[in-house]
Amino acid sequence: MVLTGGHYYFLRCGTVRFRKLHALSQHDAGALRYYFFPMKIQFQKLAKEELDKFIQLIVVFEDVFEMKDFKMPASEHLKELLQRDDFFVFVALNEKHEVVGGLTAYVLPQYYSVKTLAYIFDLAVKTDFQRRGIGKGLIDAINVYCKDAGMDEVFVQADKADGYALDFYRSTNPTREESVIHFSYTL
Repeated sequence: MVLTGGHYYFLRCGTVRFRKLHALSQHDAGALRYYFFPMKIQFQKLAKEELDKFIQLIVVFEDVFEMKDFKMPASEHLKELLQRDDFFVFVALNEKHEVVGGLTAYVLPQYYSVKTLAYIFDLAVKTDFQRRGIGKGLIDAINVYCKDAGMDEVFVQADKADGYALDFYRSTNPTREESVIHFSYTL
C-alpha cells in the first residue's frame, strides 16, 4: 500500500496496476508512504527526518556503483538535502527494515509547461537482491507518486556503455527512449 495524495494504493505482483482502496484524512498526509511488495519488500518515500535510511541508501550506491575512495558527506548536508521540496528519496526495505535499494530524484520546473518534471538521479539495488523486481517496483513507486503530485513526466539517463542499465530501463515500459549524449563540465 502507499499513502500518496491522501489515498492508499496496492501494488500487485507482476503488474503496474494500482487500485485505490480508501482515502485518508489530511492529517495522515504527512505520514510515511509505503508500497508493499510480494517478497516482503516495502517501497517507502522517505520523510524529511529519515536521515538514517538515506545514509543506508548512499552506502548501497557506494557498493553497487563501486565508488572507490568515496567519502560520505557531512550529516548536516544530507539533512538539508532531505528537507528540500525539490528532492526526494524512495527506498526498498527488506523484512528487517534494512535498505536494499532505492532511488533519488530531483523535481525540475519547466518553462514549456506549468507542470514539473522528476529526474531520477540514481537508482540501485544491492547485488543480492537484484533481478527480483525491486528496481521495477521503485520505478512504479516514483511514477505513481509523481502522477498523483501532478507532475508531467519522470525521466532517467543511462550510459550507452551500461548494457545492464539500458536493458533494465527498457524492461520498465518507458513511454519513449531517446538517444542523447551527455556533456559535463568539471569545475
